[in-house]
Parts: sequence; structure tokens; C-alpha cells
Amino acid sequence: MTIHNNALYAEVGNRVRHQVQVGLERAERFYPRLCTVIDSTQDSENYDWLGAFPEVYEWLGDMVFDQLASAEFQIRNKDWANGIRLPKKKIDDGNSGYFTRMGEGLVEMFARHPDKVLFQLMAAAETIECFDGQFFFDTDHVWGDSGVQSNLLTIDVSDPTKPTTEELLDAVTQVLLNMLTYKNDRGEPFVFPTAHDFSDLVITCSPNLWPIFDKAFQAKLVLETNAAGTAGAAVDKFTLTRPEIIPLVQYTGNQFDVYRTGQSIKPFVFQDRQAITMFTKNYDDPEEKDVKVGGNGRYNLGVLAWWLANRVKLV
Repeated sequence: MTIHNNALYAEVGNRVRHQVQVGLERAERFYPRLCTVIDSTQDSENYDWLGAFPEVYEWLGDMVFDQLASAEFQIRNKDWANGIRLPKKKIDDGNSGYFTRMGEGLVEMFARHPDKVLFQLMAAAETIECFDGQFFFDTDHVWGDSGVQSNLLTIDVSDPTKPTTEELLDAVTQVLLNMLTYKNDRGEPFVFPTAHDFSDLVITCSPNLWPIFDKAFQAKLVLETNAAGTAGAAVDKFTLTRPEIIPLVQYTGNQFDVYRTGQSIKPFVFQDRQAITMFTKNYDDPEEKDVKVGGNGRYNLGVLAWWLANRVKLV
């Protein structure tokens, strides 16, 4: 006897849909650590506000109202979707555990997708153009009065596949010294001369470097610089507390990246146009063997603040 229980099909489909929706609301994601989250309101977003703000000046004559340097940089949102089929015959047979597992799987696929896109973006960042017309990781970033600046370093070590902990610490020191010299489009330093901690660092690396990094950062790293931002007589003292170290399978070479995440903006951007919206259909169509549960959203990720990131290639 054929069973057509539309109410039961609808109940199971809606239960799975609700399970996915709740799971997505509770899911922990990585991308907010490295991404400025923008509430997107249109098909694409323009990032023409990246120019440096003017310095405060002594007010002697007429007040001056300056304008930020404009960047011709745009990121377009993309449509994303996923869905599963719930066989009606399994609903007829009362196989409830089957549908719970399918819902959990759909939650995982949707929840981790922005992180997957981000990791792919990070791995390919040497070939992705950012707002100044250079690749995100490049040796000749120039904008306005910044001068030529590099966030792509090549460092010699004894064995690129297995550097010593001391070599990795020296490499990170070179990265931090490099970051302290960066200037904005007005020729002003991004980092003000003051004593503070580097407590916002994230290091992503190839899996073979991860255990060495883990061992290297058992103690704090103290970096002393002079006014020029080079190692020497201590004018500023920066203490690097243990960074977050993340191995990524997308990194196949002997390389690692260092990111700063505690600034007003972050190295990458996540454009949130539409959160994943779930739906259920076909539960009342006798010609369909399956109940369909799916969802779709609109968002995209892109590169943003290159000066908050450095890539090191070990040779």
C-alpha cells in the first residue's frame, strides 16, 4: 500500500530546516578573526574609504576639512546555495536518526563555507589584486606618499623544510620590524611609537612548520626598536605574547603568514549581503519521491589591508 502522508513529510522537512537554521546561528566560524565584517546593502561594495585620516593640527587660521584618498576598489557579492533530499520512503519507515545526521551535515557544509573561501583566498593572495593595484602579498606597494613597501619577504634558513625554532623566531622578528615601518598614503606611520604588546597576531603556516612554531613560542618574544623601526637602542619595546598558530593544508610550500587582527580594520573583508535562508519544498507533491531542504545566501570575501599581513618564504 502506498503511503502519502503530506503532514508527516512537511513535519520532518521543517524539523530538518529548523535544525539547520539553529545550527548555523550557533556555529563558530574562523573568518571574523581575520575579516572586517561589512553589512552589505547592494550587489557590490566600493572601498573608497581606505585613505588615511588627516592628522590633528593646531588651529590658527581657518579650519581645514580634508578628503580621504579614494581607492578604485570594488568587491561583488556572490550567490551560494546547497540542499539535500529527504527520501519520503524513509520518512514512511520512521527513520528519524537518518534525518538528524543529514541536518548536521548540512549545518557543517554551510557553516564552514566562508572559512573555506577565506583559506583559499589566503593561499592565493600573491595573485589577488588589492586596492593599490598590487597583489595583496607583494614587494612594491605604493600609495600616495607611502613610498615603496613590501609585505612579501624571503628569508634564508638552514633547511627550509625544517628550520630551527631560533630561525623561525628570527623570521617573525624580521616581520614585526617590517610592519613597524609601514606608512600610509599621507606618509605617516601606521604604528605610533609607544610601548605595548603584540597580542593580536595570528600565524598561518604549512603543516610541516606548525610543530616547530608551537615549540618556538613557549616564551614571550621581546622586540626592542629605535625610532627608525630597526633593531637597536631601545626607544620602543614590543612584547609578543604567544600568537595563535594555525596550520593550513592549503599552504604546500615552506611559507608562513603573519596577520595583525586587533586594529580598526582587518586584513580581509567579509561582505554579508544575505545570511543563509533555509526552505522546504515538495512535501505535498505526490510525483516527487523526496522532500527537498535547502538554503541560499549572498556574500563574498576579499583582500583589504595588506599592511596588516606579511608572507615569509623560507629558502
